[in-house]
Amino acid sequence: MDIDVWGIAIGRDGTIYASTWWKYFYAIDPDGTIKWRCDLKDAACGDPLIGEDGTIYIGTVDPLVANGKFYAIYPNGTIKWSVKIDGCSSPVIHNNTIYTDCHRDGYLYAIYANNGTIKWKSWEGAFHTSFGPSVDEGGIVYYGSRNGYLYAFYPNGTLKWKYNIGGTYMPPVISENGTLYIASGSKVYAFDRN
Repeated sequence: MDIDVWGIAIGRDGTIYASTWWKYFYAIDPDGTIKWRCDLKDAACGDPLIGEDGTIYIGTVDPLVANGKFYAIYPNGTIKWSVKIDGCSSPVIHNNTIYTDCHRDGYLYAIYANNGTIKWKSWEGAFHTSFGPSVDEGGIVYYGSRNGYLYAFYPNGTLKWKYNIGGTYMPPVISENGTLYIASGSKVYAFDRN
């Protein structure tokens, strides 16, 4: 199979879900057979996320007119819901809330996983956010922005703290002991999450 893959995720049953730069989203058996293909109308961006119930979440970007959407797709390939957010990063989920940032408008979004309603969004004065947020077991959301700041938000969208590290591009990583790591330029920073 020859497709231009942007990102992948693997389901519990071994199904490979592949987002592509061309408007299709694929479910592929481990032997390479295409199970189904879903037309998302625009290029996918970021890695897909698979929820506990098997729902797949993926964002799209329209390179010309900013009409991309964020989708929830049932495991059978039909669209559950969509919301207009153009240019989302790889999402994360915690307590039925999906978190994704958008490189088009610079917002960090919290979206209800069951119906696609936007719970809150926050803009801290910077376009071109990171390649995705991270969330800890308490629901604190961390993301880096190209304005040089690493941000931490409470689950309700209130800013907990921010720290200037000069520039961030990759999602923060949370270790088993709770330390938050993020790369910026030629440095790796370690943070106590408090």
